Amino acid sequence: LYNLLKKSKRWEWTAEHENAFTTIKKILCSDQTLTHFNPKAKIVLTVDASPNGLGAIISQIDSDGVERPISFASRTLNAAEKHYAQIQKEATAIIYGVRRFHQYLYGRSEPFVLGTDHKPLISIFGPHKGIPEVSANRLQRYAML
Repeated sequence: LYNLLKKSKRWEWTAEHENAFTTIKKILCSDQTLTHFNPKAKIVLTVDASPNGLGAIISQIDSDGVERPISFASRTLNAAEKHYAQIQKEATAIIYGVRRFHQYLYGRSEPFVLGTDHKPLISIFGPHKGIPEVSANRLQRYAML
C-alpha cells in the first residue's frame, strides 16, 4: 500500500492492495491490542529486515507469561540501503529498533531480550560479543553501539 503514495507511481487499486487493506482491518479489529508499558516487566525487542524495509516490535512479558506488544515501527530502505548485504540489513534493523524505542530500553536495571531471525548476528550482538576482524566496517561500528 505504501507504494501508492509515491508521486512517481500511477495510483491503481488492485486485488493485491485490497487483500493488504483487508488484512490490516482484520488485525486492527483483533485482540492483538497494544498494552501499556510496565517498567518492571521483561522487555523484548524483535526486529526483521526485508529487501524493501525494516520492522521492529517492542513488547513485554506479562505476569501470566504472555508477550504483548507495546509498539510497532517500520520504515522503507533508501536506495543505498537496498544494496546492503542481508546481514547488514538485519544489523540496520537492530540499530533502527534500538534507536526507535530507546525510551523503553536505556537505563533499565535488567537487560532486554533481542529477537532476530538472522543467526550470524548473534555472534556480534549476543552476550559473548566478539566481532571478527574481517567483518564489514558498518558491522564493526554497529557492534560498538
